[in-house]
Amino acid sequence: SRELHVWDVHFSPDSQQFAAATTHGVFVYAADTGVGGASSGMGGHSGSSQFVPQMLTKNVSAPAILKALKAGDLSRAMILALALNDYGLVRKVYESIPVRSIPIVVASIGAPLLPALLWFLGLELRPSSGT
Repeated sequence: SRELHVWDVHFSPDSQQFAAATTHGVFVYAADTGVGGASSGMGGHSGSSQFVPQMLTKNVSAPAILKALKAGDLSRAMILALALNDYGLVRKVYESIPVRSIPIVVASIGAPLLPALLWFLGLELRPSSGT
């Protein structure tokens, strides 16, 4: 089994964010208080605070996501977009996935990114209020 080692953890002065340097990259967590101003990419949950991760490596970037999308590597594009935790990019990839490819893309997403995928789908499938 793959092991995860944490080398260091640092907190922001206001304790609203922290970063963990691991063998799998740097994970940045930001408190999402649901007030709309949180630094998380797919926040907006009203109610209790939660931490929303971003996984940062040299491969997790907007250009890498767009390159994978352009090349038709939808699984890679979705994985990178979820890791970056940028709602706009996740939505762009999501809207590019043909229905017949959904099982392949979903099967490629590892357990650490499943909460981000479920959160995104919840936002997308939530009916608009007032309509």
